[in-house]
Amino acid sequence: MKSRFITTVSTNKRLWALLVIFSALFLVMKMVPASSIAQAPQERVLENAIPKHVPIKVKIKKEKEESFKDLKNENWARDFELEVTNTGDKPIYELGLFLITDIKAAAGFRIVAPVYYGRTELGDIRTLATPDDIPIKPGESCILKIHPGQLEGWEIVKRKENWPVPKRIKVDFQSLSFGDGTGFAGTGGTALPRKLPLQSNLRKCLPQQNKSGTNPLLWPAAARDRQLRQSSSANLPASFLPVNFLSSEPLNANPLESKLEPDCCGDGCTSQIPHNEHPCVNCPDQQRPILTYCSDPQGSCYSSTYDYIVCYTGGQPYLCQTIHITSCGEEPPACESGWPVGSSCIIDDDCYCNLWCNTQFYPGTCEWPSCPILIDVNGDGFLMTDAAHGVAFDFKGTGTVLSLRGCFS
Repeated sequence: MKSRFITTVSTNKRLWALLVIFSALFLVMKMVPASSIAQAPQERVLENAIPKHVPIKVKIKKEKEESFKDLKNENWARDFELEVTNTGDKPIYELGLFLITDIKAAAGFRIVAPVYYGRTELGDIRTLATPDDIPIKPGESCILKIHPGQLEGWEIVKRKENWPVPKRIKVDFQSLSFGDGTGFAGTGGTALPRKLPLQSNLRKCLPQQNKSGTNPLLWPAAARDRQLRQSSSANLPASFLPVNFLSSEPLNANPLESKLEPDCCGDGCTSQIPHNEHPCVNCPDQQRPILTYCSDPQGSCYSSTYDYIVCYTGGQPYLCQTIHITSCGEEPPACESGWPVGSSCIIDDDCYCNLWCNTQFYPGTCEWPSCPILIDVNGDGFLMTDAAHGVAFDFKGTGTVLSLRGCFS
């Protein structure tokens, strides 16, 4: 009798112990965040990063939603159709978006795809629309697709490198032109031209010098692309230069980085004018921003990210460099009002920003001031002062000196 009682008590203890263990496990499961036990996404996701104030709405075309979301669909890029609706009250003549996937090529660059609407030249807001340009009218929509030349190149290299299927496609904003000299640019959708407030004590901004000493205002598009081809062969078809797509060696993705470091916008940013070109055969248009002086209302502060897209021509894939412009938080400082370069003037105050009035003839002409040349004979660099503690220099040769930054002796 006593033995049976002891057995019953022992059994009850085990049951209670099991009950306590299961209760503890249940509580632990309830406390674990859902995100930590969530499964991988079962469908492809479109991430809309378009700024709220930019008057467009984007979504996958209804008839293409199923094929886009299907992770087993290896032809998703060919099926991709992005429907863009003009939600504003002005016609849109040019639109540039940037698709960024969540995968990378073997060489390390992101797999991206620029998509555009409108004439290439309208990617620069200084270009005005013509009667031949067809806008997206308010309330109307258009369909943007990945360029067929890029699709062919993608498919060849994807097989060679065994790319996984992307699970997320981010849509970044790049440019929009209303065709009247106004628009938006950069990932933040900076309104252009910028409004320049009239202020009396502003830092004067000359065009910045890059590390090789070239004036960025004299950096024409053709020379820039020529340098790109010479430095990285980024735009050459593979028939002219062999490309090893299976190589694990990282490419020099930033051949122009030393060109994009004026300091008036802060670290990593520079004052640029967004500008589209068509540098590569059978490829989509590309951003090829133009450097400008800090107080140019047509420009703003951007940082540049360099990638490559694979395009296809002459029976072979080749690489074409892309430039993705990201808006910086700091805007370039504005200048006082005045007349631009080449305008007639009487005194320096007649000229815009820190231009000076060249009065060698009457009336004078607003020009950039000439600069003294410093030669680093010791090769150890220069230590510069600010203008307030600088040196006096007779820019005009008239006997009147101006204060400017100089070198410590």
